[in-house]
Amino acid sequence: MIDNLIEQSIETEEQNNKSSADLRIRKTQHSALSRKFVEVMTEYNRTQTDYRERCLARIKRQLEITGRTTTNEELEEMLEQGNPAVFTQGIIMETQQARQTLADIEARHADIIKLENSIRELHDMFMDMAMLVENQVIYCL
Repeated sequence: MIDNLIEQSIETEEQNNKSSADLRIRKTQHSALSRKFVEVMTEYNRTQTDYRERCLARIKRQLEITGRTTTNEELEEMLEQGNPAVFTQGIIMETQQARQTLADIEARHADIIKLENSIRELHDMFMDMAMLVENQVIYCL
């Protein structure tokens, strides 16, 4: 839009005074600035694309570390939705599974401790029984 306004202004002055040095300077400056603008925008787009690709690669690596493999299409879809919970969902699920596993292990450990105590009590009973039998044998003789 601004480019069109500048071009119209140059054309109007060109029609009024075709040999003006000022007009030639303006045209030269306009074309040089237009080329520079195109170069800068091209570099900006390239940089933005490179940054996006690096971010995609980093996110894909992070998902692989958490044990989730995704295709490029799925990754693009996740990014387009803009839902950050997608990336943390696997971690939350793994954390819940780890907590459940820990609770199971703790319950099993408590059961083993109870069993160990029961075996000790049984051992003590057998030792007491052996002592009673031994004492009974001594009194009977």
